[in-house]
Amino acid sequence: MKFSLTARLLLAGTIVLSAFLGLTGLTLDRAFSDYAEKSLQERIQAQTVGLVAAAVLDDNGILHMPKTLPEARYDRVNSGLYAQITSNDGTQIWQSPSMDHQDIPLPRNIAPSGRHFQRINYAGGELYSFSLGITFDLSEAIHEGYTFTVAENMAAYNEQITSFRDSLWGWLGGVAILLLAVQGLVLHWSLAPMRQVAEDLAAIESGRRQHLEGRYPREMLGLTDNINALLASQREHLDRHRHTLSDLAHSLKTPLAVLRGE
Repeated sequence: MKFSLTARLLLAGTIVLSAFLGLTGLTLDRAFSDYAEKSLQERIQAQTVGLVAAAVLDDNGILHMPKTLPEARYDRVNSGLYAQITSNDGTQIWQSPSMDHQDIPLPRNIAPSGRHFQRINYAGGELYSFSLGITFDLSEAIHEGYTFTVAENMAAYNEQITSFRDSLWGWLGGVAILLLAVQGLVLHWSLAPMRQVAEDLAAIESGRRQHLEGRYPREMLGLTDNINALLASQREHLDRHRHTLSDLAHSLKTPLAVLRGE
């Protein structure tokens, strides 16, 4: 199948533009996803530290949590924010009221000073958790370690990512269509001299012109000059043949007249 020059340029431009916008979209999508996940990590990490700050260890080494928690969502059942404290022997010390009547497999037994992020899938959806290993050291008495875990539902995070992707690819698609339209106009304008040359050659073929005499771009002057030189050379050959035939006809007049007389 033969493609026109315009079709080839449009096809090549479309492929390059699609590849560029596709890579740009993937890069921006990845960067935003990383930024959103980093923000989520920082948020639940800060909430975990706040939970540790609110914990109180009495003289008997028993850990207590205040009735009023630093985050109101801990008190609402199925609020999407959950917290749990366990000792390093696996015993559950405390859990937020938001976890009531829910079986959420939050991490346990994190080593002292350990930090652990994890995605958790359970019947209620997907959670992103942060666990922090803590060992209380009071009056030179080191108590057993605890694991403080805060988990947040990822529905808002996933919705944010989906909304960003819809907006991103919608804008990139619109930009692609606009750029392709501009590219088509630019190609139409850029190839106008070639169409003019084709029209001028048709005029020469029909006898309405003797040579190419339009104002062509500098890049096409070599082609048009060579065509004009070729046309001039052909005209010289035709004139030479015409003169030769005229001389031949004149030289045959006398013999033909003698033959006609005979």
